[in-house]
Amino acid sequence: MIRYIVKNISSTIKESFLISVLYIVCLLVSITVILFSHGVYQNYETKLLSEDTGEILNQDLAYFSVGEVSEVYEYEGVTAYFSDDTFPVSDFRSFLDILDDDTKASFTGFLIEYDFEDTYNFVDEEWTAMDSRIEYDENAHQYGLYSTYMSNISAYKGRLITQEEELNGDMVIVLPYGSDEELIGQKVEFIGQEYEVVGIQMRNPYYTVPFNTIPDSMPVSRFSFLVDKPISTETYKKITNALTEVFGDEINLPIFETVDESEQSFYVSVMAISVVLSILSAINLSLLFRYILSKRRKTFAIYRVLGLSKFKAKLMCQIEILGINTVGFLLCALLFHFVLIDMISKVFPRFEEVYSISTYLYLFAIFIGVIFIFTEAVLRKQVSKYPVAMLKKGGEL
Repeated sequence: MIRYIVKNISSTIKESFLISVLYIVCLLVSITVILFSHGVYQNYETKLLSEDTGEILNQDLAYFSVGEVSEVYEYEGVTAYFSDDTFPVSDFRSFLDILDDDTKASFTGFLIEYDFEDTYNFVDEEWTAMDSRIEYDENAHQYGLYSTYMSNISAYKGRLITQEEELNGDMVIVLPYGSDEELIGQKVEFIGQEYEVVGIQMRNPYYTVPFNTIPDSMPVSRFSFLVDKPISTETYKKITNALTEVFGDEINLPIFETVDESEQSFYVSVMAISVVLSILSAINLSLLFRYILSKRRKTFAIYRVLGLSKFKAKLMCQIEILGINTVGFLLCALLFHFVLIDMISKVFPRFEEVYSISTYLYLFAIFIGVIFIFTEAVLRKQVSKYPVAMLKKGGEL
């Protein structure tokens, strides 16, 4: 079988030299574009994960406070100003009301820390606290539970507050770890209101109640960002404008690096162009392969008359095309890794970081899988059950 495959490839090159050259060029271009597109996308994602989400920029440490500055906090590019003064949660809600939906949806949400010194007989622990972690829910158009935090904590007894209860403002509470387990299902007085106890935290000293149920008079000491999404420069400007509108000169704005949206647009444009080029290259490759197969109908018809089954005829074509594409991918990957990456890395600084043997194997598997599926679809039409039908369709010997 291998001998016939090599013979078919040789005859195609001799009889359709220009088509063969065009096919090889399209193949190499397609593979290079796929490798490049993946690199651009991963370069952008790596940049976001390593810098813009706060792991390096530390946007989650950009604390906001109100009043006279009592302490200045500095850490790796972030400067935050702390105050001993507090402000009512009603002012924070007024600030949230000023922000439009698009701005709220462009970042995750806030961690709000309260000036909480009340003591209750629910728990034996001396130190307890209260905060709110709120994430914007685009479907409900309001702030709800911070999903990442909720997925990483659990209840020691009972359960945690649900998103529905949070959005509805139901009067439910989860008590700190160590609280009396018999209180679950009962109602307790907390921050001047009556709540039903639904659970007890697992090794967590915090009281948790729905944000919408917290009294307007509750004192807030400071707040900061939740940074599952990066904070852009434009978003931060809108946030600071809204804060200034509510708090005036009393607001202490942190200093930290934000994400330049023009850079985001640049990466998105490059990725879009790369995807379009990949699609066009794939279409050209598909049409050329179909043309090559159509030129061989009479050859395969003769093979079929001599006893070659339809399955073996298709298998010969699959081995041929997958073999050619495998060799092409290997050559492109070597050229790309040892020559082109260094050049491209001058424009995309993290381009080289995203490539490894597993990356190439992953892309190869996807590439060969798509080629196999397309080839199978083409062969169903090109290789007929009946040799006579193939002869009538024509094609070169």
